[in-house]
Amino acid sequence: MERVLKGRPWIFDNQILSLKKWRQGLEVEIDEFNKVRLWVQLWNIPLHWLTRSISLKIGSVLGKMWDANIPNTGGKESRHIKVLVEFDACLLLIRGTMAKMGGANRWIEFRYEKCPDFCYKCGVIGHNEKGCTNILTNVQSNLIKFGSWLKAKKEKRTNSNQDNGQANVKDPTTGVNDKSARMMATSKELSHGTNMGTYPSK
Repeated sequence: MERVLKGRPWIFDNQILSLKKWRQGLEVEIDEFNKVRLWVQLWNIPLHWLTRSISLKIGSVLGKMWDANIPNTGGKESRHIKVLVEFDACLLLIRGTMAKMGGANRWIEFRYEKCPDFCYKCGVIGHNEKGCTNILTNVQSNLIKFGSWLKAKKEKRTNSNQDNGQANVKDPTTGVNDKSARMMATSKELSHGTNMGTYPSK
């Protein structure tokens, strides 16, 4: 059982299979099965900021942090940090976050590994645009954009565990913060300005 849980996420028929260890009272905690774990790549972080402390700060925007994979080579792996996070799959995917690094704002892009199909209209996992019943305001539909770039490319099983794509920074100038829209379907996205200080701590 522990091996199965550690191997998450499991994908069946292009849907996330939500597995929980049994405990008394779990049958009435239906919302617990909405929570899933995925590895998420954090792109556009300067090399000298690729530390565990930075991954914890930025990863917390996504949800509950479980693990972090920090590159220790100078190859393709060093382009991004990977974090294992748990989040509510019924909420829209967060595309990235604006972080203040060394006094300058930088857009950090998120890419989801083993991500099943999700709606390019509302950003929620489990359905496509044709089956979308979520209602978005005109303002929100113009601000929030989703697409295939949110899915991390499949890793080649070589000495490098990194895809060949370049960091694709989508929205660094709009002041958009996906976390606001994720929690409030009618709210405007605003930059939450994660402050990373002047130099990364180890």
